[in-house]
Amino acid sequence: MQRWHVSGLAQYLSLSITGAWAEACRAYNLRTSEQRLINRFDLWAFRVEVSNIANLSTFDALRKCGAKPECSIGRYEIAHDLAQQLQKEYAGVLTPSASYGNGYGHITNLALYGAYDWTEHHINLPEKATMPGQLHLDAMQVTASGSATNEAWRGTTFEDDRHTAFDLWCQERKYKPSVT
Repeated sequence: MQRWHVSGLAQYLSLSITGAWAEACRAYNLRTSEQRLINRFDLWAFRVEVSNIANLSTFDALRKCGAKPECSIGRYEIAHDLAQQLQKEYAGVLTPSASYGNGYGHITNLALYGAYDWTEHHINLPEKATMPGQLHLDAMQVTASGSATNEAWRGTTFEDDRHTAFDLWCQERKYKPSVT
């Protein structure tokens, strides 16, 4: 069980390399530069061709649809009611990154619901690949046994950290979060 799906299968992706590395830093609790450098991961790029994605990619979008924006960065369970609704109606959801809240810029993640099929490409992604009746992801390995970038590591928001981007958003909009 994760933040944006309560049951079944889901694939979590970031729309940026920095976001993907920040997710790895948070998931593996890489809090020092030494930990960042000695822990190695493969990084993949995917082409996703799917419609019916809920666009809740900003705190404003979450608030506009009636959700509490803090559900995207706080404890997982505060997003579960919304996640259950989304799973019934959408193929996936775009959301702000909970893992990259202390860096520069805005990072968006994508959670895809259900089973998926993926094909590895070693050189270039093809122009278009579709498989009727199922979600298809084209994949290309970007990094083999690489370490998180310094920017991603410094921008990582760990579970017990304040999410600086959310705090700034709250301050600008005079929004008082109920729970984080």
